[in-house]
Amino acid sequence: MPAVNTAQNLLSLYSQKVRTFSNSILNGANLRNANLSSANLSSANLSNANLSNANLSNANLANANLYAANLTGAVLSRANLSNANLYNANLNSANLYDAYLNSANLIYAKLNSANLTVANLANATLSGANLSSANLYAANLSSANLTYANLANANLYDAYLYDANLKAAHLNSANLSGANLYYANLTGADLTDANLIGAYLANATLRSTGLTYANLTGANLRYADLTGANLKGVKVLGANLFNAKLSSNSGLDNLYIGKPKNDTLIGTSKDDFFVGQGGRDTFTGGAGKDTFTINDFVGAKPSLFTDYTTVKDFKPVDDFIVLQGKSDQYSLTQRGTDVFLSHSGQEIATLQNSHVSNFSQGFSFFG
Repeated sequence: MPAVNTAQNLLSLYSQKVRTFSNSILNGANLRNANLSSANLSSANLSNANLSNANLSNANLANANLYAANLTGAVLSRANLSNANLYNANLNSANLYDAYLNSANLIYAKLNSANLTVANLANATLSGANLSSANLYAANLSSANLTYANLANANLYDAYLYDANLKAAHLNSANLSGANLYYANLTGADLTDANLIGAYLANATLRSTGLTYANLTGANLRYADLTGANLKGVKVLGANLFNAKLSSNSGLDNLYIGKPKNDTLIGTSKDDFFVGQGGRDTFTGGAGKDTFTINDFVGAKPSLFTDYTTVKDFKPVDDFIVLQGKSDQYSLTQRGTDVFLSHSGQEIATLQNSHVSNFSQGFSFFG
């Protein structure tokens, strides 16, 4: 298990099929273009080393010191970098496919255009890191610290960001479609033009977050805190805003939120969004593509005498009814020109002047 102190010794031993170099002292070493695939460099000191375009696939770099190392274009697919120190390291365009970076220190690291597809970054510290245009498809970033990180134009499709801290992060034009941001902190983050289609943002904190022209179609924002958020031009068709906190000056045009009493809300010719909060409510959407959220019945069966919604002009081709739970908990009954919606056998809404036989079109369900 030799610990080496020069790049020449390392490469010589590697050529002799030696693979274990734990605790080696290689700070400042020039290993550019080196082939170190499957090498064990755990706890090695590689600070300020030049590893640009090196092949470190399947390498073990757990607890290694890679402070300010140059890993530009390096291949680190399936490498183990858990607890590694990558503070201010340059990983621009590096391939970190399926890499293990659990609890790694990536403060101020440069990861522009890096490939982090399905990488594990749980509990990693990425504050101030540059991940612009990085590919983080299905990456695990649960409980990661991404405060002030730059994720502009990054691909976070289906990424797992449960309890992640993204305070003041730059996510403008990022793709977060299908991402799990349950309990994530996005206070003061910039999500301008971001794609959040179908994202799970329940209980997330989005206070003073910039969401201008973001696409939240079908997103789940149940119990999310959007106090002070800028929602100008946001698309929310089919989104779930049950019990979300919204400021009256959010900038979200054509948002109609009821109160826990009987409300009559009338929309416009634009795309309107109606949120019921209990009581016997009547909604009229008018022209445009409208979203009608029916009262939140999760955990308690609605009372027929206190909670009921009438939608006067539901158009299943263009509009959405947003409901909690699964489709098999609901049923539709046509009587004359109206459709009656029931939850667990209890009637909860009337869709007037509508003909709907099933839930295949015009309904969104959130568990």
